[in-house]
Amino acid sequence: MGTWDAGNFDGDDPREFLADMVARWERIVDRTLAGEPVDEVAGFRFQPGFEALDGAVMPTVEILIAVAEKLPCDHLPDPDKVAAWRSGAMRIYDAEIDLFEPDEEYKVGRRAVIEATFARLAELAGRPGRETSESE
Repeated sequence: MGTWDAGNFDGDDPREFLADMVARWERIVDRTLAGEPVDEVAGFRFQPGFEALDGAVMPTVEILIAVAEKLPCDHLPDPDKVAAWRSGAMRIYDAEIDLFEPDEEYKVGRRAVIEATFARLAELAGRPGRETSESE
């Protein structure tokens, strides 16, 4: 197809570049939730678990949402993968949040924000016409 208009994402190459960036962010979430070291975030030295969830996973999920909402993003994680991420994130959150001794308001509020963030990504990933990591 090549290039079809003058926009920054109106061509195969920029769309493929964007899909590659989404795949990189997807790998960051996959590996971080699995407790594996991730080169892209190694400089931050997050401890596995809640620190990595809060410092790397949730910002990365929010980046995926921002890209999907603002750009012609043809590729997103499969909704089933997003559900698995959500389950893993909530498991980490529930197991570790009390170690940080938050007040109850923060604890409840942060959990709600994490849940809502994954719900937003799942909704975007489930929209018709999007390629997902499972459909490739």
